[in-house]
Amino acid sequence: SIYITIVVKEGEPYTVGKVLLDGEFIKEKTELEKVISLKGQKLVDTSLIQKDVGELTTIYADEGYAYANVNILDRYDDEKKIVDITYVLQPGQKVWVEKIKFVGNTSTRDKILRREMQINEGGQYHQTKIRDSRLNIERLSLFEEVRLSTPRGSADDRVDIVVDLKEKPTGTFSIGAGFNTLESFQIIAQVQKRNLFGRGYDVSLDARLGGKTQAFNVRFRDEYFLDSKWGFEVNGFNISRVYTDFDLTSRGGTVGLDYPLYKKGLERIRFGVTYSLIDEDLTDIRTTVEQLFTSGLTSSVTTSLTRDTRNRVFEPTKGSYYRLSEEVAGGGLGGDNDFWKSEFDARWFFPLLDQKPVPLIGDSVFALRLNLGYVGVLSDGERVPLFERYFPGGILSIRGFQLRSLGPTIDVASSTDPGSFTTTEFHVGGNKELIFNAEYIFPIVRAANIKGVFFFDMGNAFDNGESIFTITGQRQSTGFGVRWFSPIGPLRFEWGFPLDRKEDESLVVFDFTIGSIF
Repeated sequence: SIYITIVVKEGEPYTVGKVLLDGEFIKEKTELEKVISLKGQKLVDTSLIQKDVGELTTIYADEGYAYANVNILDRYDDEKKIVDITYVLQPGQKVWVEKIKFVGNTSTRDKILRREMQINEGGQYHQTKIRDSRLNIERLSLFEEVRLSTPRGSADDRVDIVVDLKEKPTGTFSIGAGFNTLESFQIIAQVQKRNLFGRGYDVSLDARLGGKTQAFNVRFRDEYFLDSKWGFEVNGFNISRVYTDFDLTSRGGTVGLDYPLYKKGLERIRFGVTYSLIDEDLTDIRTTVEQLFTSGLTSSVTTSLTRDTRNRVFEPTKGSYYRLSEEVAGGGLGGDNDFWKSEFDARWFFPLLDQKPVPLIGDSVFALRLNLGYVGVLSDGERVPLFERYFPGGILSIRGFQLRSLGPTIDVASSTDPGSFTTTEFHVGGNKELIFNAEYIFPIVRAANIKGVFFFDMGNAFDNGESIFTITGQRQSTGFGVRWFSPIGPLRFEWGFPLDRKEDESLVVFDFTIGSIF
């Protein structure tokens, strides 16, 4: 064995005196001084010095000076324990991009990657745009690894940009059967292909046959429709759902376009418009309620505005997502149902000690989500369709409560026989909804992508005259779960405990499902 002893003598702390800039300036000196974090009268902090060097280097590199240098000159006053710091700026020569090369994209066409590049061949070197280009390609989620290098080109003032890629499988086919708490017995079949023909098309076909839901859905999306900046998406579906007091079958489709309003770094702002035509069929509804709510054809247009700063679309670890939408049905659009619906969806992701192997803490994520919704009628005397109202509860909204079991109820007659008049509760849902979810997600088995989660949920649906921004009426729950991002999709096993349980509600509700994770 061997013992190694490291003797550390801290010495006296020094205070920062003057912080100066010297060398060759490409911008006004006052503008360069704004990025300096190290200030006088503070203790010397080498991390701040390194940060300043990085910020100053980036300013020069974004102006084409790829080999800019920032040297540090320090002058110590050992008597006063003060050190003066001078950043000496040396830009060097300007550099231009000669060629952009992609390596390893065996199935993805070059144009799919080039349209994500923020810099062009022949353009001036720009470090931030090169970094953003790599982030854009990573967000496609088509590659396991994205490595970018800038080797020397044909001359000293020329560089090439080489993007080294390692593709990952983007097509899946799965079929199986299982049991979960939402649907009882369920048969699942799914065919999905991202980046179809290497052209960036996303195509999926899903079929789910369960105890409470039978769904068939086909979807096609082109992020750059006809090589333009417009995104195009079309969906066709046939979905049957079992609610607490009625059944609903929805058949129809949607077609939509969206356009990027702003794109810089990880931030993206898009505007979208979608047309929907859906045949809604209510069945197994009590005869005493049929006169209040009927089936019909819904023809609607939805406009939306989204802002996305997540580092990844799937399994994000940082960033945020906001979506505001407005749907109008009926009126000049035809159909049998007239209503308008406003919804707001916000999600936030915060990494905790990223990449640090600390149990329950390292490489973990704190996630928040807020959902707000309101649906109203277009004119007096009309009624919001039953299938457009809100029915929270279950693993996809407020855990710890049975699926679609929360929200307002009304007393209705049990039968139409005047001689045996009794009333029972009918789940009518709410015309507005608030749902809040908080999750702490941590790795259990990193190699298998198995994660644990602790959560807190709060919210409910409310009717006219009730406020959603009060504690009264909000249902709350907490719990834990295990998630596995398997080849057939995310598997969720979660146990929810109502914090304000009523007599007819379970002490604990276990949920298992295959589906998306917010």
